[in-house]
Amino acid sequence: NLPGMSGAELSRRIRESIDLPIIVVSAEKDEDFIVTALREYADDYVAKPFDPRDLLARVDRLMRRLPSFDYVEDIPLNVDDALQVNLHRQKVKIDGREISLTPIENKLLSTLMANPNQALPMNTLLKTVWPNEEVTEDALRVQIHRLRNKINSKRNKRTYIQTERGIGYRFAVPNMDQMAFSVQF
Repeated sequence: NLPGMSGAELSRRIRESIDLPIIVVSAEKDEDFIVTALREYADDYVAKPFDPRDLLARVDRLMRRLPSFDYVEDIPLNVDDALQVNLHRQKVKIDGREISLTPIENKLLSTLMANPNQALPMNTLLKTVWPNEEVTEDALRVQIHRLRNKINSKRNKRTYIQTERGIGYRFAVPNMDQMAFSVQF
C-alpha cells in the first residue's frame, strides 16, 4: 500500500511523465485486476510472495527490449527510509547525507544489491568486481569495510552489508516491499 495514492494511480502518473517499463508486484490474485493492470499501465505482473531472482529476470527481459534506456539508471533506489542509492552517479544518501562511492565500491554495491538477501561467495565477488585482475580476499575485505563505513545507518543502526561466515557477504534488505525507485513529479 502506498500512502496517498494507489499503485495503479502511481503507475498511470509515471506513464504520463516518462516511458518507463512498469512491473506490478502485488498480492492481488483477482484476474480482472491483473488483466486491467496489464492492459492499462503495466508491462508485467508478479504475484507476492515472489522469488527475487524471478523479478530480476523480468526486469532484465524488459530492459533488453529497449533500444536505449540509460536515463533510468539515474533514478535513485530507496532501499528503506535511511538509504538511497544512485548507482549511475556513484552516490548514496544515508541518513540524509550524500556520499560519493569509488568505482570499485559502486561495482561491489551494485553486485550485492542485484542479489538482495542472498549470500554471495567471496570468489564470485572477486570475479565480478575485478574480472581481469588477481585480487586477494584481503583486498575485498578492505573494500567491504570501506563501503560499510559509507552506507551503514547510524540513525537506525542498520548494517546493510552482512558477513556470512565461511561464504562471503550479502546485502540485507529487511523488507523487499519497502524498496522503491524514487520518481519526482
